[in-house]
This record gives sequence, structure tokens and C-alpha cells, in this order.
Amino acid sequence: MWKGMVGVVGLGASLAACSADGAGSSFSGGGGNSGGSSGSGGLASQGNGGAASGGTPGASGGSPGGVGNGGVQTGDGGPSAGGGGGATAVGGATGAGGAIPKPYCNGQSADLGNDMYNCGECGNICQPEIVAYGLEAPSSIVADSTSLYWAERTQNGRVFQLPLGSSNVQNPPAIATNQKNPHSLALSATNVYWIADDAVWTRPKASGIATSIATDPAGRGFGDVAVDQTSVYFTTHSDSAGRYAAVKKIPLGGGAASEIATLDVTDFGAIAVNDAKVFFVHTEYYGSITSGNHDEIVYTVPLDGGTPVELTRFSPHVSILQLRATSQYLYIGINERQPGIPPTVYLESRVMRVPVAGGDPEWIVGTIDETFSAFDVNSQGTFLASSNGTVVGGSIHSTPNGIGMSMALALPTHPTALAVTETHLYYGEWEDNGLGNGQLFRNGLCVGSVCQ
Repeated sequence: MWKGMVGVVGLGASLAACSADGAGSSFSGGGGNSGGSSGSGGLASQGNGGAASGGTPGASGGSPGGVGNGGVQTGDGGPSAGGGGGATAVGGATGAGGAIPKPYCNGQSADLGNDMYNCGECGNICQPEIVAYGLEAPSSIVADSTSLYWAERTQNGRVFQLPLGSSNVQNPPAIATNQKNPHSLALSATNVYWIADDAVWTRPKASGIATSIATDPAGRGFGDVAVDQTSVYFTTHSDSAGRYAAVKKIPLGGGAASEIATLDVTDFGAIAVNDAKVFFVHTEYYGSITSGNHDEIVYTVPLDGGTPVELTRFSPHVSILQLRATSQYLYIGINERQPGIPPTVYLESRVMRVPVAGGDPEWIVGTIDETFSAFDVNSQGTFLASSNGTVVGGSIHSTPNGIGMSMALALPTHPTALAVTETHLYYGEWEDNGLGNGQLFRNGLCVGSVCQ
């Protein structure tokens, strides 16, 4: 599958004009064999290039011959009795069935209805625009129907909220400040939640101040957070007092945290939830914790808790950094870093998915020589942001769910976060130099042959 690289500034690539698939993408006609000989007045017509249908045998007494490969049946029936009474017509040959062919753009099949590179016509590329700038380390982007949220993952971090249509906002106001490495944002209908080094935090979307809803007296660190219709779920690490890593949940309306899963392990990390289960990750080292030799194990438990059950695992040199759960699949964001011949290192950023009921993982989208930043999923496909591990820059790749071209968008600075709605792609860029040169971008998706 072709993957073109397009620069952010102007997305200045152009794609070749549409070319025909055979005789074209006409929805009518047939291209199959003509009907057989007809009786008096019988006629078998044929077209070109449309969806195929089988021929219908002609009736005796001069009825029309059958249609060939998708042609329209035409002709006037001959007299039924006592007329010319021609020979029985022979039905047309059965055409080859199949989907209506898509147009070709740059030699690849494209869906002009939802292809960001060929929106409505070949070569029409949906363009990006700046949402906000003057940022540091923009991370953990999430969006709802009205607003965009993100955090600056720094020691004196901030959390932000802007209307979805915002454009070119310099140094946007924060809704929470003095946060220690805020990350892993999640949304309920009324609140935004996030993890910091010291607590699980929340703030009403409408207005108000940020408050901590869960802390750990012994300083047991926090992993990530997820939200469903009733509860907030989060992971923790073990501590020096011997308490194991745990998964906990708190009712959205407030209350004490309850433990729904624990194991005698060092830490739990990424977490996701669907309508029946909680999914979370444990890193199991063998040998030194700095050796890089470890398994990444994905566990699952029911929403109300229970004994963790292993769903899948990856090893070695693989780190699972993000999860997304649907009713059918668990999507897994992976960074792989394998030693090579010094000074080279093999890098791969990818997204895989595994059925929530269990099964083998399958590869969805990925790129080599870059490190994982973030991913997200919508009805169009899966989107992955990765940064170049050795020089400035990175990329965003996507794989469509159906017919269409994979996207490969080259970025001049490191992508730090990504989120996608049904109409837009949002991503953050920043170079790690503390100069406040981070930016947040919005790129319209192609919906109904129109760039949004």
C-alpha cells in the first residue's frame, strides 16, 4: 500500500490525476457477454464497466435475450402466440459480480468520500491550521463535541481547554496550573480527569477549580486513568511498604476509591475500559530493570473487579504506552527498541489490536526508525503519531478501515500527542528545549467528499 510523505507547511505534495479502472467507474452498463440470439423482436444489449449481474434466459416466442455483464435488458417482446414465433432466446452469460470499483488516484484505489489525500477529487489534500501556540510539551489531547483539552507534561504543568473552532490562540489560558507532570486526560459528560505525580485530579468542564480525588498516603505512584459512564479507573505502582500495584476505581459522583485488581508486581501502567471490562498493562522484567529485557502483559478484569486474566503479551524490547478499548477490540500502542550493531538501534512505532474475547494480535499501522508518541481511532481508521528518535521531526500515519490510501504526514518537529474525532485530526508538536515553541494543530478530515 502506497504511503506518500507530505510536508506540514502547505502539505505541498500533489497526487496524480484520477485514472480509470478498466473502462471507468460508471455505475451502469455491463462489460459482460451479450445475450444469446433472440426470437422475433428479442434484443440483448450490453454495456461497459458497471456492476455485474447474471443473464436471464429469454422466453420462447420472441422475448428479449438475457443481459450480459450488467447490461440493461431492452427490446420489445415478440408476439406471444401465432406471431412470428422466433426461436427460443438464449440467456446472456452470467457476469462477474463484485463491488462497484473505486477510482484510482496515483495508481492506488481511493475513496473520494473520505480520503484526506483525495477528498472529492484526486490530489485534493485537506490542509492543517494552528489551534494554539506558545506551549510546552503539549500532551494527552482529548476532545468532546464542543471543546479540546490537553496538558503540558512538565514539573509545573498546566491543563487547557479551548472551543473546537479556536484558531491561532497565543498562550491560551489554563484551567489548571502547578500540576506535576499532568497526563492521561479522560472525559466524562461533565468533567475532565487527569493523572499527576501526586494524585488523580478533576475539574468541571463548565467552570470551577481543579481538585484531587485520589491520593496515596505512602506515595505509591500513579499510572494512567480511564473513565466510563459511572466511574473513574486508575492504575498505581507498588511502594516500599510492600503494597502491590493495583487498579482502583472511584464513582463519578465522588467517594472512596475501591481496589478492583492487584498483583504482586512492581507497576501497572496504561489502562482502558469498555462496557464490560477493564484492561491494564504490567511490565515484567527478567534480569536487571535497566536491561530492556521484559514482557509487556495486558490483563483484564470485570468492571466490578476480580482476579486479573492475561489477555496477551509482547516480548522483548517492547513497551506498551497506550490502550484504547471498544466492545470488540483492544487497540495497543507500542514502542519497540531493539539493540543493533552499535551505534545503530532498531526502532518501530506501531498500533496493534486484539479481540477483547482473546486471540492473536494483528498489526494495524506502524513506521520504523521512529518512536511512539500517541494514537487514536475513529470510524475512518487508525491514526498514529511518532517522533524521529535521532533528529528533529516525526510523522503521522493512518490506515483506513476500508478502501483508500494510507496517510503519511511528515512533521518538522516532534509530535507529542494526537486525538481524532469524526471530523478532525488534532496533534501537538514541540521540541524539548523549554522555549515555549510548542503548537497544537487541527487537520480537517475528508467527510462526504468535503474537507472539514
